[in-house]
Amino acid sequence: TPDVAYALRWRGRGASGWLELKQEPRFPPKGGVFTVRSLTKDQVLWQEEWVAAGGRAFTLLRVGDARGWHFVLRPPELRDLFEGRHTPQTFLEALRERTTRGVVVERWLTWLTET
Repeated sequence: TPDVAYALRWRGRGASGWLELKQEPRFPPKGGVFTVRSLTKDQVLWQEEWVAAGGRAFTLLRVGDARGWHFVLRPPELRDLFEGRHTPQTFLEALRERTTRGVVVERWLTWLTET
């Protein structure tokens, strides 16, 4: 099960869902496949099933320290990551719209309340 249950109101919209928290110390060397070592297949399947049933589920992934890269992933993006479909460069390109350097709460709240 995910790490955080959330219920919030942001810019007139209410939303609730689940958030999995993951961290990697760094991106792999250039050309390497980017994976999250602590990510399990059960976690990917749980999120896919939850969203298919009409719920919200995301993964907040931090790469580096608190000032590093932060990504908010939906279940399809989480599966791609689990299955090793990305290098650091392709991952950054795919998640460009939901990426921050450091903590940017306003952007995260917007993403977590999207329908």
